[in-house]
Amino acid sequence: MKPRLLATTAPVALVANRDFRVPDDGWMHLFAFGEVPGPIENPDGSLAEVVQVIDRPAAETVLSGFRSLASQPNFGGVLVDIDHFSLDPEKESRAAMWIDDLQVRDDGVWFRSRITNTGRSLIEGGDYRFISPVLEFPRRTYRTGERVRPVGLHSAGLTNDPRIKGGAPLSNRNSGDAGAGNHETEPNMKNVNKELGLAEDAPETSSVAEIQKIKNRAATAETERDALKRERDGLLAAQVDADLEKYAAVIANRDAVKAQLLANRAGTLAILEGLKQPEAPKADPTRITNRGAAAAPAGTPGREAADAAREAARGARIANRAAELRQTSPRLTRAQAFKQAETELGAA
Repeated sequence: MKPRLLATTAPVALVANRDFRVPDDGWMHLFAFGEVPGPIENPDGSLAEVVQVIDRPAAETVLSGFRSLASQPNFGGVLVDIDHFSLDPEKESRAAMWIDDLQVRDDGVWFRSRITNTGRSLIEGGDYRFISPVLEFPRRTYRTGERVRPVGLHSAGLTNDPRIKGGAPLSNRNSGDAGAGNHETEPNMKNVNKELGLAEDAPETSSVAEIQKIKNRAATAETERDALKRERDGLLAAQVDADLEKYAAVIANRDAVKAQLLANRAGTLAILEGLKQPEAPKADPTRITNRGAAAAPAGTPGREAADAAREAARGARIANRAAELRQTSPRLTRAQAFKQAETELGAA
């Protein structure tokens, strides 16, 4: 991926408060929605005066990039330094906070972090009241007057000089500003985290990562299921082909019987087995001494064998006709089809 340009914005405004205290729920305002004019550096080093459009679509893009980063192994959080010193190699890059969760709300993007001893001292001591994010933009050449949206969050810095108004201060945030609409989300997320096997206070990024694992396992299971289904269908087709060859003598409509075998192999085999022509008994030559005078020896076809053959042939015709009827009228049950076929063929 091509490197991306960085631009800083400080999207918060002064709010009068008597004390300096970090919010109990840990959520702070990273940036509010708005439009911020300012310079952006082009790849050749020149500057272009652009307008940063910080709206909900931009916030969702930034959130998506953050979640992708947070899902990587050994993610330590996004750095919040002091006055963006980490961008200057000649200055120290001491951390005030490490951002480990983001939320897009109606008034902008909020964050939750792990505050260092240095950061807590600076915020609760009143030295710094606001935060300025370093936003990422696609690396390309920009024109003066162009409207651009950020695509990622690089870092942030504590500051007392915000460039855009409308956000809440880091310390002693009014309880009514705690992120409207979040009062129901937090308890619900605790239940979700519990079901996912996470700590109740696990950040949203951990929840999303765990859900993604579950989705990946489900996709793998579906792939394996489809492979087993294809293997099963192949084996069944081979068995049905063998059945059609075995009972070819009593099958008139091969396609219809094949469809029945594929739908209900066990039941169809039982019918075919009942229609199978009996083998003619072998004559006992030791019992035939004079064909003109001798009676039919035991084991040779007589009237009963002939009747059985005729009955089997009639049964085959009925079964074949029943299969044809079900093929042309799928709503007929097997019993209805056989009854109608028997009526049509009569006692012939």
